[in-house]
Parts: sequence; C-alpha cells; structure tokens
Amino acid sequence: MILNLLWTICSIPIFTIGASTTALYYVTLKLAKDEGNSVFASYFRSFKGNFRQATALWFIVLGAGAVLAVDCWFFFTGQMPMAEYLKLMLTALTGVLFIFYLFIAVYVFPLQSRFYNPVKKPF
Repeated sequence: MILNLLWTICSIPIFTIGASTTALYYVTLKLAKDEGNSVFASYFRSFKGNFRQATALWFIVLGAGAVLAVDCWFFFTGQMPMAEYLKLMLTALTGVLFIFYLFIAVYVFPLQSRFYNPVKKPF
C-alpha cells in the first residue's frame, strides 16, 4: 500500500510517470527476492538513479501513444473521405500498431528498472 501511494504521489506531475513507474518495478522486484530493506529508501534511490533515462523513455512512449491516438481519431471520425475498404485497412493497421505499442509500453519500464539501459537501447 505504501508503494502504491509513493507511485501515485510521484506521478502527479505527468513528466515523472516514467521514473516513478521504474522505481515501482525496482522495489517490487527487490521485495519479491526478499532483498528490500526499506521501501522508501529503495524507491527514491531508484527514482533518482533512473530519472533521466526513464523520463526520456516516458516521453517517447507518450509521443508514440499520442500519434496512435490521433490516427485512431482520424480514421474513426472519417476526417478525410476515403473508400470503406481503405478506411477499414488503415484502422486495422492502426489497431495492430496499438497492440505492439502496448507490448512495448508494458515491457520497457521493468526492463529499465532491472538493467542499465541508455535511452536508445530498448527500442
């Protein structure tokens, strides 16, 4: 419960969600292995140590999500007249890309919490 509260409080400014999610996974992995001694100290050590990389990853993930959201909005609302089969194909392609996006977004922050990764390496 304390870890969840730490994550929520540290995620209030939108740009820190990446660092707080990385710290959450770091502490969770430490607690699962019975290596954690203090939730607060481990959380803020990981938050500080991964801030730059996790924030950059968060902005990349957020930007890709925004592009996919605009694509979905564009195809669902029919902003440009096009043939129905083309609209269906582009909507399906956007859906497939969105699934890959979710796979990457769920995987990248635990990976960052476990290993040292420069920003360009996970992608």
